Amino acid sequence: QWWKQYGKTVIVAVIVAFLASWVWHAWQKQHERLLQTASIVYERLLTSIIRDDQAAAHQQADRLFEHYPRTPYAQLAALILARKAVYDGDLEEARKKLDWVVKHGKNSALKELARVREARVLAALNKPKEALALLHKVDDKAYLPLVQDVKGDIYMQMDNKDAARVAYQ
Repeated sequence: QWWKQYGKTVIVAVIVAFLASWVWHAWQKQHERLLQTASIVYERLLTSIIRDDQAAAHQQADRLFEHYPRTPYAQLAALILARKAVYDGDLEEARKKLDWVVKHGKNSALKELARVREARVLAALNKPKEALALLHKVDDKAYLPLVQDVKGDIYMQMDNKDAARVAYQ
């Protein structure tokens, strides 16, 4: 009697649970493969940078940005390229890469780090007000000492010694 009344429901529930489980595991495997591939591309980027092969480095970075933008490897690649751009004196390129991390990044720690670095780049570009506005967007309290230090530097650049002293303290 019970089987006649609830049998179809039980069978459908078991099938749905099985399918949901199968889909979940398939998605997990796909995500794992995606991260592994992104890791390989990122390692090739690092190797290209060590070999000072700029064309290959940019090719690998572009591949990360295009195919794996939601992975931390793309964010790390943007940070590395921003650093390289700063050393090469191309501050606008550095700002673009850091801004990309802020806008597209999923890792909050990397986003906060990119904001602070972008503020430094803006200060170097003689845009202290934009730099201060960007620093006000940093939410993570762990970055407060670093933010205050950068604010102090910016206030010194603006010749506002009182504000700089407060920021440094």
